[in-house]
Amino acid sequence: GEERACFDSHSRRMTGIEITPEFSWVLFVSCGIGLQVLIQGFAAGRLRKRIFNKAFFKKNFPKLNEKDYPQGGYPDMGSGIFAHKLAYDEWITFNNYQRAHYNFVEGAATAITAVLASGVFCPRFAVTAGLTYILGRFLYAAGYRSKGAKGRLVGVLLIDLAVLSMTGFVFYKGFNAGGGLAGFTELMKGWTA
Repeated sequence: GEERACFDSHSRRMTGIEITPEFSWVLFVSCGIGLQVLIQGFAAGRLRKRIFNKAFFKKNFPKLNEKDYPQGGYPDMGSGIFAHKLAYDEWITFNNYQRAHYNFVEGAATAITAVLASGVFCPRFAVTAGLTYILGRFLYAAGYRSKGAKGRLVGVLLIDLAVLSMTGFVFYKGFNAGGGLAGFTELMKGWTA
């Protein structure tokens, strides 16, 4: 496979890392999670442009010059001066889309890290859990956008199952691969010397 140079801190020399075909799928799923964040952002952006359009600003902010209309109502994220002018149903819809997107952003780093770290030990497990996470995110967003917070339950369960199983797996495998308590003690000896 294609090798990339990395720094070996023990010997102070460069070593190679080989990306196996199995780990390539781990990378694929990790990037899929990132892509899903972008797609959810696009959905929120489309709604934003539909709601905060020229007619909205003409009606609600007649003194505002048309060239100064903020595209998509930015920087209002759902509780600002523009959102206060929305009808209740529009405000709920807008905030549901925003919340679904924020939740994607909030969880992406943890999920991607968990997929990559668990993939070091078992690519098949990482890919399966990562795909479960992606499915959960899809169901979470669809449910939240259509029914609000109560519509996210199935998605939340899949997301939590995936992240907790990957995190637990990495702690277990990492602890054992590191030599358990004896390995940790050996690692930390350099700090106490």
